[in-house]
Amino acid sequence: MIETPAAAVTARRIAKEADFLSVGTNDLVQYLLISDRTSLAMAAYYEPLHPAVLHVLKSVVDIAKSEAKDISICGEMAGNPAYIELLLGLGVRSISVSPREILEIKKVIRSISIESAEAVAEQVLALGTVREIKSCIADSGHLSVKTSPD
Repeated sequence: MIETPAAAVTARRIAKEADFLSVGTNDLVQYLLISDRTSLAMAAYYEPLHPAVLHVLKSVVDIAKSEAKDISICGEMAGNPAYIELLLGLGVRSISVSPREILEIKKVIRSISIESAEAVAEQVLALGTVREIKSCIADSGHLSVKTSPD
């Protein structure tokens, strides 16, 4: 499980030893951004679309691919239809979601081409703020993402 910054930084070493990788986005986002999604005071800092989070995800996905290891994404990002195109564009091909989310996520996946997803991911990775990223994802036309201050 890649759920901490330390695991993300050492993902290549982990991939060499493991049969597959799984990224737990809830904890990874929380630990990367020093936030706590369960705390009212800190919840605003929990932002899955933060550039740092997306670059770490891309790095871990690329490492898994280069080491010929399967990688799966789980957590709130995997179950959020607004993030599916981006995750596909980052190279994710396996997601784990709760049963109640399967039909909606499946519908979204079927509506997206890998080429368009990769174009969105390339654009997003070049952006520097959460607001810009949310705008880019909303402009991709699949689903709207709530835009909030950076």
